[in-house]
Amino acid sequence: MNLTGKRLILIKPDVYVSTKDAYANIVPREERGIDTHNDRYINDFEETVFKLHPELQKIKQRLLDCGAEYAAMSGSGSTIFGLFDNDTESSSTPQLRALHEEFASMIVFDNTL
Repeated sequence: MNLTGKRLILIKPDVYVSTKDAYANIVPREERGIDTHNDRYINDFEETVFKLHPELQKIKQRLLDCGAEYAAMSGSGSTIFGLFDNDTESSSTPQLRALHEEFASMIVFDNTL
């Protein structure tokens, strides 16, 4: 998957994810290639961590609802990222502007790759 020109939004909430807890119930899945998307390319930590911190799953879903082509938790958490097309129309949508307002109390990184 070529990420050149994609818009990357990272949201770092004030949530502490214990490495011990993240690894406690991890069940690795079969290996998948990066060119697959949300339904097949999954961060195996999400199942365990989202049960402990459902607000992280809600952030991921908000990114998808705002048009992310792909969204996932980074590593064992708690940062959630979304990859978006970076054309003029999609990058200025009201939904993306609302993300910045909704997560204003969190660290939000928004840049083009």
